[in-house]
Amino acid sequence: MREENSGLKKKIVELELEAAQVREENSGFKKKIDELELEAAQVLTSGFGAALEQFACKLPDLDLSEFSVYNEVVDGKIMPPT
Repeated sequence: MREENSGLKKKIVELELEAAQVREENSGFKKKIDELELEAAQVLTSGFGAALEQFACKLPDLDLSEFSVYNEVVDGKIMPPT
């Protein structure tokens, strides 16, 4: 029984170490996800701005002030986010 108990205690220590490593790895993944989400938002905003600049270049008299990356089309009308 003592041998078995000692073996089980050793296994518990090993599993606790493994769990700590997994938690650390998970934390790194969460940080990377946050960074990628921010990068994706920046790319979207930049691309939208570039598209507006192109429209302004081709159609200089067009009022682009109501267009935003955050607006939505609801019932055929451009609406700010709710």
